[in-house]
Amino acid sequence: MLKIKSLAINLLLSITLFSNGIHNSYFEHLSVKQGLSHYSVNSLYQDENGMVWIGTRDGLNRYDGNEITVFKQIPGDSTALFGNNIRSVCGDKNGHLFMLCKSGLVVFDLKKEIFKTIRRQDVSTLSYGRENLWFTSSDTIYAYQPTGETDLLTHIIMPDQSSRASSILETSDRMLYIATTTHGILVYDKNGKNVKRWPVNDVMYLYEDSKKNVWICTRYTGLYRIGFEGTLTAFQHHPSNPESIPDNFVRTICEDDLGNYWIGLYTGLCKLDTEKSKEKFSLYKYERQVTHGISNASVWTILNDRQGTLWIGTYFGGIDLFNPRYSIFNFYDAFSKSPWSLSNPVVGRIISEKSGNLWIGTDGGGLNYYTRQTGIFSNYLPDGKRNSLSTNTIKSLWVDEKRGNLWIGTHMGALNKLNLQTRQFAVFEHNPSNPKSIPSNFVREIVHHNDKLYLSTRNSIGVFDLATETCTRMDFPSIELSQRELPDLHIDSQDRMWFCFSNMVFRMNLKTKELLKLEMQN
Repeated sequence: MLKIKSLAINLLLSITLFSNGIHNSYFEHLSVKQGLSHYSVNSLYQDENGMVWIGTRDGLNRYDGNEITVFKQIPGDSTALFGNNIRSVCGDKNGHLFMLCKSGLVVFDLKKEIFKTIRRQDVSTLSYGRENLWFTSSDTIYAYQPTGETDLLTHIIMPDQSSRASSILETSDRMLYIATTTHGILVYDKNGKNVKRWPVNDVMYLYEDSKKNVWICTRYTGLYRIGFEGTLTAFQHHPSNPESIPDNFVRTICEDDLGNYWIGLYTGLCKLDTEKSKEKFSLYKYERQVTHGISNASVWTILNDRQGTLWIGTYFGGIDLFNPRYSIFNFYDAFSKSPWSLSNPVVGRIISEKSGNLWIGTDGGGLNYYTRQTGIFSNYLPDGKRNSLSTNTIKSLWVDEKRGNLWIGTHMGALNKLNLQTRQFAVFEHNPSNPKSIPSNFVREIVHHNDKLYLSTRNSIGVFDLATETCTRMDFPSIELSQRELPDLHIDSQDRMWFCFSNMVFRMNLKTKELLKLEMQN
């Protein structure tokens, strides 16, 4: 047994961006860097003590929120694992874990921390039901109780000796569903009588939700739902329907605390939204350059823990963590080249149009325009041409809805105007020989007042007339503003202008021109 300290996981608020059926969300990660024994996660289970057990290709892991403990094969030790590929983990919530180790069955005593090998080979699947562990070996279904007088009981022999089981599930009403390789899904009652057959093949996983629906994940034909009333509904990918399931290769499914379903696909993580009248699928897509997204495109297993956090085990990216209940913020990254990404992570200013769409000024990535309906960002960068943005560094923004213009204050790029109809730029620069030009090419703040723009610049404050598009420099005889940065400007409801530099704040009455200096102590 090897103990490895890992970083405690601080689950941030889960953050979701909706864009054309594709979701990019903020996930925390638990991987080899934090002590996980392998990147490939086959199975997840939370025991009665709150510990999360992680079956990987190279060992069994136990995570307690602060530390990862790794259990591996120890040659010559009969109380240890006999192999390191842990394909499935479940438990009885009463001191025992059961795991599919390679192709054998192993029981782990949580108190004694010792392993017991029940069968070394030919076990294809296992699942804990109401009172028994169910597992299949060849064409036989066994029931196992580690504390019973007779540990191993033969329960069902399947009708075809060549048939094997790929998944097994005991439902809340004690019906046993067995996904077979040759006869679809066979349903047995508690007396072992075959009462139903569902013609669904290539089954990867069976799952019962809180509404007593049984879900069927398949390798080739998508997702199926057997309703409590006995109806079979198929969910399959249709290229012409962006709200259909994104992929027909479905590995796993898990219900969250809000009643929605999270589906592990070959191509990513999928959500089935049931909050509205129409069921809709959407994809959480893997992007290599997005560090906050899912860590691998192929999702193998999903666990919903006691706190409603989803643990997503991936093929080669470790575990991703996400809590849908606290998904109250939208997160927009700048780490991918997709149209659903910002051009730069440093955002200085955001302003909204009447439509609700947003103009976003960045420090180094130019100007972004976000369309809410599509979730797509458009990016405006300087290209050296006459009608383009003058610089990548945006400091301030103001929308003139009356004239249909966006005004842009920049660092060293002067004052820019964007015509919202033509998407053409005009630049108003400082010209020492023109007293009606702006005072400086450093425009830190734009404030609108009485159809004029008050510009906070490096050397002064300029008053830009929107009707004539000319500027007048404000004079302050009692203040030396030469080479001063005026980082901010505000005009209150009483026509008083506030501005500052260094450790001093000034207030000017725009009607009387009275200037008051407020000097801070520190």
